[in-house]
Amino acid sequence: MSPESLKDGIFTTYSDVWAYGVVLWEIITLGSQPYLGMSNEEVLKYIMDGFHMTEPDNCPEVM
Repeated sequence: MSPESLKDGIFTTYSDVWAYGVVLWEIITLGSQPYLGMSNEEVLKYIMDGFHMTEPDNCPEVM
């Protein structure tokens, strides 16, 4: 879920784009779990602190 969805329960086209990006990341990593081992609260803090998922090693340049 996007940061604003986790924080405020707000769902918009921006949160849809965020979710799409996560789905693409999951496809590229063959189903790996994003933010493995982190709670929703930990993910929210991580993202709000300016961090984000890294580009997978096998991600094509066009992505």
